[in-house]
Order: sequence, then structure tokens, then C-alpha cells
Amino acid sequence: MKQPPNEHAGDAERQDEEIIRRVLGGEVDAFEDLIVRYESFAVRIVVTKVPRADLEEVVHDVFIRAFKSLPGFKGTSPFRHWLSRIAVRACYDYWRGQYQNREDPVSALSERQESFLENLALNQADGPNDQAAVDQFEARELLDWAFGYLSAGDRLAISLTYLEGYSVAEAAELLGWSSANIKVRCYRGKRKLRQIISKTMEMRT
Repeated sequence: MKQPPNEHAGDAERQDEEIIRRVLGGEVDAFEDLIVRYESFAVRIVVTKVPRADLEEVVHDVFIRAFKSLPGFKGTSPFRHWLSRIAVRACYDYWRGQYQNREDPVSALSERQESFLENLALNQADGPNDQAAVDQFEARELLDWAFGYLSAGDRLAISLTYLEGYSVAEAAELLGWSSANIKVRCYRGKRKLRQIISKTMEMRT
């Protein structure tokens, strides 16, 4: 049975707990209130981790998982924290599926990405014209391409700790892994990224 609301919790948390009690008490439609309250929150988590074309589908999956798992919500941490772990795990499962269908790195690389990769690898992007061409958008595009060849776990470990500013401990909690596992995956993932870039450049020479 769900515990009563924490007297020291904020208004938002108490409202969440009330909605959850209603859902678990049989008012299934009340779950829509949680979706309305947290859809934008889930989008902000997922949008940095999956292609925009699949954003809506993954966010939908997040709330399906949350609904099915709601009986296991203990209330020991805020609902939004609990939901964030579900969202990150949904992204992990998304990339685990995508990893099985990855293409050869060279064949998947666009012409613009090849040019950027050459400049990056050869340290040629140091002039004003080159710097204007090698902008943040292109760098992010290339990073997304390279990340596609990492395992789902390695990808998310690096994304959370290096790109989104989470500590190793925070990333470990979100993914339900040990801190040591996160560190190993980051090391392995960075090494794999270097190998991908090196291999791609060798195949183009």
C-alpha cells in the first residue's frame, strides 16, 4: 500500500502523490494528469539522447513504462526523479536496438561530415574560414554519427557524464549501475570513438 504523503514535501510532490494514490486506487484515467505535468520534463531528457524523428515514440514509451511500474513507486524520492530514471533507461533500450542495425561507418558518413572529420583529424580547422565552417552544429552532427557505433550503455555513459554534466555517481543512479561500471564504459566508449575516427580516416586515404 502506498505510504501517506510526506508532510515536508513540496506542493508539487504532494500533488504527485495524490494523483498516484488515485491511479493505484483504480482511477486509471488520473494518470493523464501525470502525463500533462511531466511530458515536457520527459521530452527535455529524451531529446538530447535520441534522434528527433523518434522523440515522440520514445517519450510515449517512457510513460507506458511509468504506468506499468507505478505500483513499485515507493515515494522515497520525488516522482520526477523516479521518472527520469525510467526515461534514461528507455533511451538505453532504444539505442540497444539501434546498435544491432548499424551500418559501416564510412558508408553512413555524409560528404560534409567526411570533410569535417578530415579537418578535425588533421588539425586544419584553425583558420578563420575553416573555423566558420566547422561550427557547433556540424560538430554535434558528427558526434551523433560517431555515437551511433557505440553500444547503448557506452553511449549513454559518455553522454550523461561528458555532454550533460552529470557526475559519475549521478549517472550510475540514473542507469541503475555501479560507479565503476560507468567509468569503465566511459573509458571503453572514448577508446572506441577514437578507433572509429582512425579507421574511417585510414579507409579514405
